[in-house]
Amino acid sequence: MDETQRYQQYLLEKELAARIHAASAEDRPRVIKEAYTRLYSEATWHRALHKTEEQRRNTVLAKDATFGWALGKGNDVLEIGCGTGEYLAHIAPHQRSCTGVEISTIKAEEFPEAGGNLKFELMEGVRLPGQKDASYDVVFSSQVMEHLHPDDLPLHLTEVYRVLRSGGRYVVDTPSGLNGPHDISKGYDAVASGMHLKEWTYTELTPLLLAAGFSTIKAQVLPTRLLRRWPALAALGTWPVQWKIAGEKLVHMLPPGGFRDTLIRVLVLYALIVVAVKGNR
Repeated sequence: MDETQRYQQYLLEKELAARIHAASAEDRPRVIKEAYTRLYSEATWHRALHKTEEQRRNTVLAKDATFGWALGKGNDVLEIGCGTGEYLAHIAPHQRSCTGVEISTIKAEEFPEAGGNLKFELMEGVRLPGQKDASYDVVFSSQVMEHLHPDDLPLHLTEVYRVLRSGGRYVVDTPSGLNGPHDISKGYDAVASGMHLKEWTYTELTPLLLAAGFSTIKAQVLPTRLLRRWPALAALGTWPVQWKIAGEKLVHMLPPGGFRDTLIRVLVLYALIVVAVKGNR
């Protein structure tokens, strides 16, 4: 993607995002689906449409390092926003079943051949109408939550809670709003204005998880670069989320600049990596 294409995509995403933000709750599923279909049809250079085999392998490795440790083995697993499904195909041999849901027909056409304990479904991801109550041990999403309309997030979390079994885990990986934007609007706007409809912080997300019923919320405190080299460290770095919230409060007290950016990096506040456990209401 050259700079001209990047700017054209920025204008397109900004327009599409504005339409999604303005849509009513009833219309949003349709508007969102139309927006992504248009995005991938018009921004034909979009990186999601041109991943090489090496890039796909690197994506699998990155997901494994970021949250693979939290998925366990021998589970019924649901991925929300599974893209072209490489990661689910990667973990399927170690799980009882793997289901992936994706919103875009264009991206769904790229799904690898499904079979055995691996299947894919078209679904907008906020509501999970095709999924039965208490049918999964693990639900996870990677780089998806930021694409949801912020008004839809409480419903999304309630739906995830519904399909999880007691003691089940919701594993989330999403960019932080502390140091964004992380979407196409980076360099153009101060906050995300493209298809990242909202970039969250631990401070904002934690109350919504608690309200949905999740009883235990932990966050990864170790940087991904360490987890890639020593995956066994991952479990040791999972601490109660209050530690991250305290770090965010400290960052908010600082003026923009080098020290603030350094603190975000040292405290690993540039991304949210959350494991929320379903308790008994």
